[in-house]
Amino acid sequence: MILRAWGLVAVLTAIVAVSSADRAQAQSAWPQIGYNPEHTGYNPQEVILTKANVPNLVTSGLFATGGQIIDQPVVADGVAYVNSTDGNLYAFDLAAKKIKWQFYSYGNMDAPTGVILWSNKAVLVTCEIDTKHWGLCSLDPATGKLQWSFADLDPNQQVAPGAPPVIAGNVVYYREDRTYGYWLYALNAKTGAILWTFGQCQDDGVCIHLGSSPPALLNGMVYLGCSGGDSFEITVSGGVCAINASNGQLVWQRLTPGDYSGRLVAAGGYVYVSTTNGTCCDPHPTVVTAINGAHGGVLWSETVTDPGTSPTGPPAFKSGKLYVPVNGNPGLIALNATTGKQLWAVPANVHSQQTPTVAGPDASGGVIFLGCSPSNAICAFNAGTGETLWQSSYNRRGDSPAPAVTNGTVYGVCNFNNLCLWTPKTK
Repeated sequence: MILRAWGLVAVLTAIVAVSSADRAQAQSAWPQIGYNPEHTGYNPQEVILTKANVPNLVTSGLFATGGQIIDQPVVADGVAYVNSTDGNLYAFDLAAKKIKWQFYSYGNMDAPTGVILWSNKAVLVTCEIDTKHWGLCSLDPATGKLQWSFADLDPNQQVAPGAPPVIAGNVVYYREDRTYGYWLYALNAKTGAILWTFGQCQDDGVCIHLGSSPPALLNGMVYLGCSGGDSFEITVSGGVCAINASNGQLVWQRLTPGDYSGRLVAAGGYVYVSTTNGTCCDPHPTVVTAINGAHGGVLWSETVTDPGTSPTGPPAFKSGKLYVPVNGNPGLIALNATTGKQLWAVPANVHSQQTPTVAGPDASGGVIFLGCSPSNAICAFNAGTGETLWQSSYNRRGDSPAPAVTNGTVYGVCNFNNLCLWTPKTK
């Protein structure tokens, strides 16, 4: 009996160990812009890259596309997915160092795009449906074959993506801009079926405006930038909307300084939004506001720059700290997420249009990756001090996305049309 009991314990222990390993392997990926639905920009599974070895990063791979890379790469199961302005989504086999497949996703779409992964079941990418309508396509990760597509095919309206899509569990959250209105859809990730929609237009044609940054999700809520609408509380300037993720109902609205672009991150029960405090056309400073995610109360709001700057993307969040990218000087600012007080600032422009990328275990303080000037390279900063640790040797366009980090590798844009990989040099 004792032997059988010990055997059962051993089997259960093995099952738990295998399950834990499977979970770790499944999570050792970069599945969407900002890494997770909260858009923290922090991959907690990435513990190989540290302050000690990041200065020794060297190029370990290069994959070419036929146009500018416009989205943050996503990576899983040995494949990197990259969207290019040549109209193609590329799936690169990292081990074989070649194209696994490519999918023609659009022709001339001047709208926010994005690529996300739904586990190992689908690659979801914004795509062209016809000459007037753009939407969302679900592809088979193994072959790149179309599984389903979604768009509002109203013949009287032009339709385009309004922000990169976001996935949480089995639901895709997709922003759509129409000729007459702005909408957020919750879609079944398996079928593309509509679960709910959020949007509003008045009889006089005045519509709620929804921000162009990706929505962020936390604790059963969807947060995004918003403003406008006669019966809508936020009618001037900009704000944040909180929407129930299960039914699409508005829970609260909060006015914030400046625009409604919604450059926000959700973490620790709060929503942190970075805005330019003012409207056209005088110079205005950048303001970061911390909002309670449950009821919309403001915890703090801090002006973090002088006039004449603007945020280039949502803040990143790691271990109670915010990392705010700004188009100006300083270009990267670290804040205490509880108080809003500045911890340090990097006196240089940054150019990344998306959330900064954070890697490294808490014990090491972490490393921040972000586009930097004057050479439009990718730079790595000490997350504790702001000290520059590394700069890539390849130039890139200033509006290139932030890199992805996973499995000890940095995946970023180089020379505007190439996906480059950097790994620590081994002795």
